[in-house]
Amino acid sequence: MKTSHTIGIIFIVNAMIFWGITKMWFIGLPMAIIGICFLTGVISDDDHNE
Repeated sequence: MKTSHTIGIIFIVNAMIFWGITKMWFIGLPMAIIGICFLTGVISDDDHNE
């Protein structure tokens, strides 16, 4: 699994916690958007050792 996918999953899980449990949608919504961007590859971490 790529690092960007792992980061995306972490962001989405945190977003669900903030949005669902604490009702802080204003924190959960941006975290969900960032997580989706990481998962779809809009933001990429190519895992290159340079």
